[in-house]
Amino acid sequence: MLFCQPHFLKKIKFRVIINAIMLNKESSMKLYKSIGERIAKFRKEQKLTQEQLAQKLGVKQQVIANYEIARRRVPLPFLLEISEALLVDIEDLLGLEKKSKKRGPIPKLKRRLEVIQKLPPEKQKLACDVLDSIIQSS
Repeated sequence: MLFCQPHFLKKIKFRVIINAIMLNKESSMKLYKSIGERIAKFRKEQKLTQEQLAQKLGVKQQVIANYEIARRRVPLPFLLEISEALLVDIEDLLGLEKKSKKRGPIPKLKRRLEVIQKLPPEKQKLACDVLDSIIQSS
């Protein structure tokens, strides 16, 4: 679990809960609509259908569809599961601004590396060989 550091989650949960308490109904709907739009965006970036994402999360396709169009509110604990299934930070899913990091791979590269980590060993080796050849030719 890449994004499950307890101190990180407490900060995120606290910020989201405080913001949710302060939101009126209209603002709340805008928040959930934007979260749903980001779920759809990241799902499509991963080339997943709603059905495939639903299977990863152990829910029905209609649940994902309802979250994406804000017909249903996504429970806070389930947001974490969605972010992990889509290989994105929960901050990205919530639309929160992240502090810039001084080191580390760019987000798109980081997501691709996380996908490679989940591949079978023979495909991981192939990906590493391709990366090594690119690095050596630089």
